[in-house]
Amino acid sequence: MNNQLDHQGFEEVFVTCFPKAKRAALRILCDPVAAEDVAAESLARVYARWATLSGTDYLAAWVVRVATNLALDGLRRRRVWVLPRDPASDRPPLDEQVSANVSLVAALKNLPPRQREIVVLCHLEGFTRVEVSHLLGLSSETVKTHLTRGLMAIRSAIATTEEDTVPWTA
Repeated sequence: MNNQLDHQGFEEVFVTCFPKAKRAALRILCDPVAAEDVAAESLARVYARWATLSGTDYLAAWVVRVATNLALDGLRRRRVWVLPRDPASDRPPLDEQVSANVSLVAALKNLPPRQREIVVLCHLEGFTRVEVSHLLGLSSETVKTHLTRGLMAIRSAIATTEEDTVPWTA
């Protein structure tokens, strides 16, 4: 059979799923180059299994799940550490939105991998708790517990960051 016909429709799936996979990986890894590699690898795995996956109803979710797993594997290998901001620094503060994003990324980096994965999938990727439980093979209650703990840790970390902020004066 012609290889072109075997993989018909993959290009459309690639265009649709690549940004989703990259976004999920980026939120876990906080590295655009690594996130792009993870997204490409997850779609390469779809391409390799196209004969069985092409009719799958949850193909986008499968791609995001593979990207999430690959990103978490990469994170475990590199062990990135976040250094606290020096409160005695005389640099001017960042714009409020940028500062909030930086605080959120730092708080996400410090979460345990499972909590980070669930928070990213629920709140940043827009999946429901039920979808995440199916995607990760966990009970809905386990997803709820990890989500609650992750959000509490993020709120606590952001509140601590805001307390440590030293106003800059000219």
